Amino acid sequence: MTSGSAGLACSDDLGVRISPRALRRAHLAGFWIWLGLAYPTIVWWKESILWVSLMSLYTILLDHLGGWGAARAESKAGDPRL
Repeated sequence: MTSGSAGLACSDDLGVRISPRALRRAHLAGFWIWLGLAYPTIVWWKESILWVSLMSLYTILLDHLGGWGAARAESKAGDPRL
């Protein structure tokens, strides 16, 4: 579901509206956070099992969230194969 103005807001099945600008900012913030964590990961935490586990869980969760978003976009586009 979208708002009255085309492209200004996205809405999922739960009725949560997130603007594309907010999504871009969130992705950019995530990029800078993970880039900032790259040095400590390589230098100090390279043998930390907890840190590697947390990074793996984070990646898995984001992968599933991205897949869910892609599936939602396909279904909203009216793909006849779905």
